Amino acid sequence: MSQPDAESYSAAKGGIAALTHAMAVSLAGKARGNSISPGWIDTGFKMYSGADALQHPAGRVGNPLDIAHMVLYLCSDKAGFITG
Repeated sequence: MSQPDAESYSAAKGGIAALTHAMAVSLAGKARGNSISPGWIDTGFKMYSGADALQHPAGRVGNPLDIAHMVLYLCSDKAGFITG
């Protein structure tokens, strides 16, 4: 999601996506290249409602467990076809 005065943040997120793709191609056959670029993560596990929650496609703000589960999945054999 873009917001005013967030050019550096947006550029960094785009750079991570481009770097991930390039590494996936360069490391093909040796390793998979993936990244996790989450949006709003609340480390206090607070539950948000209304506009704060609805602005996210998932309908809620993320928490650290969401990221941990993603990492575990990407490191598992179940994600063997996922790269880039």
